Amino acid sequence: MEGMARIMSSKGYESVTFNLRGIGRSSGSSTWMCRNELLDVQSIIRYVTETLDRDVFLVGSSAGAPLAGAALDSSHRVKGAAFIGYVWGFWASFLFGWAYSSIESCEKPKLFIVGDKDEFTSMSQYNSKMSKLRGISNHMKVIEGKNHFQIESPEYDATVSQWIDDFLRNFVLQSPVEHGKE
Repeated sequence: MEGMARIMSSKGYESVTFNLRGIGRSSGSSTWMCRNELLDVQSIIRYVTETLDRDVFLVGSSAGAPLAGAALDSSHRVKGAAFIGYVWGFWASFLFGWAYSSIESCEKPKLFIVGDKDEFTSMSQYNSKMSKLRGISNHMKVIEGKNHFQIESPEYDATVSQWIDDFLRNFVLQSPVEHGKE
């Protein structure tokens, strides 16, 4: 995430990254179903929107993707999200099933970046879930021949960052009139 944040910063986007509780140098203990981690994501959103007075576009990867999806409607200042390796598969649903309804019902623009060899969510599962999402801007980019963990590697930071930049420019940063609302 830090590599992508650096690239996005070089493109003019202010970027904030953090580790969830109990991960990396972060204090605290992680939880199995990540419900408390959602509170961490919401705290960062509040800090950026209230203290820094900025709109937010979320980027979540792997286990962070369902958390970003669950936080999409936590503030009107969250304008959309990109999800790298969103985990929708059978086994992942035991941990993150509680978060799925939020992303499915959210109308905000959503970009999914997946590997077609993902170990947690098959392409047929992605296609099925994508067809049920609300909102008019639900897009998927596929990195062929790569699995869940490969697409998270620094090797794909430039590609993923470019896709996010393109998505922001085409579906998120447009004025209300340009986006079909007056």
